[in-house]
Amino acid sequence: MVRSKLGLKVLGLCALVLGLMAIAASGAQAEAGAEWMVNGKNAKEWAAGLLPEVKVVEVENKTATLLFNLNGNPLEPVAILCTEATAEATHLVAPAGILGKVDFKGCILFYKGVLQKACEPHTGTDVTKKGLIVTKTSKGLIVLDEGQGTVTFEPNEGTTFVVIETGEECAIGEEVPVAGKLNVRDCKGLFKTEEVNHLIEELPKLTTLTALGQPAKIDGSVVVALAGTHNTLKWSGLPA
Repeated sequence: MVRSKLGLKVLGLCALVLGLMAIAASGAQAEAGAEWMVNGKNAKEWAAGLLPEVKVVEVENKTATLLFNLNGNPLEPVAILCTEATAEATHLVAPAGILGKVDFKGCILFYKGVLQKACEPHTGTDVTKKGLIVTKTSKGLIVLDEGQGTVTFEPNEGTTFVVIETGEECAIGEEVPVAGKLNVRDCKGLFKTEEVNHLIEELPKLTTLTALGQPAKIDGSVVVALAGTHNTLKWSGLPA
């Protein structure tokens, strides 16, 4: 994958989601002993009304793609590509590790390398919102892998991140459920270093994503930073 700036794989990502995906977006309650730091201060020490939120700055190269093979057949590849992602009220520190949802926009679907206009992805029954995928609320933990902090996300309830609607005439079926766990890391391995922007991507060996019941990954990455009045502050994640 060619990288330009900082970026998050949308649903599976130093190669997503999908985003979610996925992102897939990003702040999370830390596991015991792990901490989120903002401007040199433990994020949990910020006043309740001033808790930092996380935003998606950009999807790198405007391409985050969820990849899987229909029925597990490598001759039937499916790619759901999205060009933008935004995080909805995603708190860096939240009760019980609950995070906000992620909206993926400009989404299209390819089957066997061919754009499928009859399969324009969307979430829910409102077909006027084609191209928009909205994930369910997720929760996350900082975990340690080979001395580096990574973040594992999973649905706050159940095992499904999102059910992508594709339409009655879609060649691969009417919907694509995306489930499992997504682990992401800072591309530079610098979650432990305070930065304004972090480039986040999927860590495949700790990710267990599926789409339509088949192993899935996300090709792409996204830049994430703090939102609102905290948008110029540096932040980091320290593993236990």
